[in-house]
Amino acid sequence: MGGGPIFLVLIFCGAAAVAFFGWVSRLHLVADRKPVDVDDLYLSVSSKVDIAALRAVMRGVGESYSINPELIRPEDPLSGFIKADSWLLGAGTERLNEWLADNRLDAHLASSLTVLELAQALEDSRRSSN
Repeated sequence: MGGGPIFLVLIFCGAAAVAFFGWVSRLHLVADRKPVDVDDLYLSVSSKVDIAALRAVMRGVGESYSINPELIRPEDPLSGFIKADSWLLGAGTERLNEWLADNRLDAHLASSLTVLELAQALEDSRRSSN
């Protein structure tokens, strides 16, 4: 009997471990949070950003990292999502970068911003393109 079946089992276990730890790291970001509607979150930041921009960013971040947008908060740093995504070889960050490009935003800024700051940047970008 060769080492082929053992090798395949090890590869499968390794892939399962990476997927599991990626899921756990994303879950850790939003642990102990209850879903909150964006309209309710908006009340605390209404003087800082337009609701359409906040909704778009929360949806974009949530879809990129496979997280319910209602678990994301305006004060969440995007760097936390990027770090958690490293378990999945950056697939979520790649999707976020595509979303940023589609919205004419610089992907390099994302790692230093919060969700709210990204929403403000999106709002500024939309305003300057009109």
